Amino acid sequence: MSEFVQIEIPASQISTATCASLRRSAAVFWLQGITLVWMLAECGLSLYAAAAAHSPALLAFGSDSLVELLSAGVVLFQFLPQISISERKAARFFGVASPP
Repeated sequence: MSEFVQIEIPASQISTATCASLRRSAAVFWLQGITLVWMLAECGLSLYAAAAAHSPALLAFGSDSLVELLSAGVVLFQFLPQISISERKAARFFGVASPP
């Protein structure tokens, strides 16, 4: 069983740039989390409504929401240190995900 280790950094060793960077990262995660939840609800509801109403317009709206959901996930992955995605790979994904 692994043990948790708590590392404490004295406040005198934390620079203001580090604090600003941490706040900016927290804001990115918070906004991307809200975006992902919103897009997931939008996509799910519109695809369900499209199936129930046999509506091609709702199907198109739901599939567009799915592309937006995938895009928001890629943006979030760019900011995760464990799954860092380069800007080049993200741009390539966006190019494939959104045809002309």
